Amino acid sequence: MTQAPIRQLVTIAIGNLGGHDQAVHTEDVALEADRLAPGRFAWRKYPERIDINVVLQGLGDARRSRYDAHVAGSNVKGWMLTAEGQIWIKCLVTIASSELAGLVSDARGSLIAGQRIESHRLAATEACELFSSGKQEKITRKHFFDFLRINEYFSDRARRRRINLVASSVSGHEALEPLWEHFRSAYGSEFV
Repeated sequence: MTQAPIRQLVTIAIGNLGGHDQAVHTEDVALEADRLAPGRFAWRKYPERIDINVVLQGLGDARRSRYDAHVAGSNVKGWMLTAEGQIWIKCLVTIASSELAGLVSDARGSLIAGQRIESHRLAATEACELFSSGKQEKITRKHFFDFLRINEYFSDRARRRRINLVASSVSGHEALEPLWEHFRSAYGSEFV
């Protein structure tokens, strides 16, 4: 059984359940976390039951800035990974020796699968093609919006969600990281 901190286990659970794209209910997080580390979330007297308070404490810790705020949300609204949480999980996968790397799922709907699909999509955009061929001056705001898959009608919350997903998807990708930096410097006001 893994001895990783509870906050890390619930963060991985959220990633496995698609928390990069949509809010995940606390009870779903509890079930996935218990699957990842059987017994770590159990009641003492009734070990076959999951102690939701342990899960909530772990989620609260994962939300704290002193632990890099890997998750955001609440028991009422559900839980999502922050950009930092997405990058942390992505880094776990690259460190094969990490005991936590084996807990990260790449099944359909998970963070890792979503990032893989997203990075392929981003690499095929017109903005990426223009940037790789040295034609940065031809990249427009429309290219930026197409790259993010947003428009001017997106709410700030929806825009932040897309920016977080794209930021974590380009992290470590040698062709996409420089383009992302170009967008950040050219359209910094769009990053709400």
